[in-house]
Amino acid sequence: ERVKTCEQGRSAAGEPIGTKACSEATWDDLRRHAIFPADRAKRERVRQTTPLGEDLEGWLYLHEGADGTVSEFFFADAAPGSPATLRQSKDGETVLEMVQTQRKITKE
Repeated sequence: ERVKTCEQGRSAAGEPIGTKACSEATWDDLRRHAIFPADRAKRERVRQTTPLGEDLEGWLYLHEGADGTVSEFFFADAAPGSPATLRQSKDGETVLEMVQTQRKITKE
């Protein structure tokens, strides 16, 4: 079984930036991609409101990279698969933020 993901960059005002990029991977590929060393990661149950829904329950993973970058991944129980939100910060400043704005499940 494979999953197809598409990404479209957007400005703070919501305007598209660049071109939409799509890729495919197996669930095992995605699972391996999300393995973090236990001594530099933790997780906790939280609730977040995202464009996918209000007050979503799920897991928040926090990972500190060797370079000091802190990554936060929120996996919503109601939206299995890739994280609903991803934020990376370094020295207290956000350097990357990705938010799923919609999900579409299709059968091919």
